[in-house]
Amino acid sequence: YANVGWASGGSHYAGAGLFYSVDFWHRLRLTIGSGPGYYRHEGKTTNLGYSLEFNSWVELSRNVLGRRMGLSFGHISNAHLGNVNPGSETLGISVSALSW
Repeated sequence: YANVGWASGGSHYAGAGLFYSVDFWHRLRLTIGSGPGYYRHEGKTTNLGYSLEFNSWVELSRNVLGRRMGLSFGHISNAHLGNVNPGSETLGISVSALSW
């Protein structure tokens, strides 16, 4: 997967990694993923402490009218590589035009 994000204060994150999905009950899909990324702190946003940050996440999604729709929760952290490691949590909604 590829992941790009930015905060309204100007900070940026870009990363890539691997994910694994498993389908189960009533067309639900559980997906977990993790990978490294580059973080650039700017403005008044939270300083995550290091330019190398790891993003781990879990998503629960369902096929709805030919689209894959889901809710995800993630955590970005530098694994104590930097002097500070406040981490950051993310909550996301996903919609995919292609459903497999």
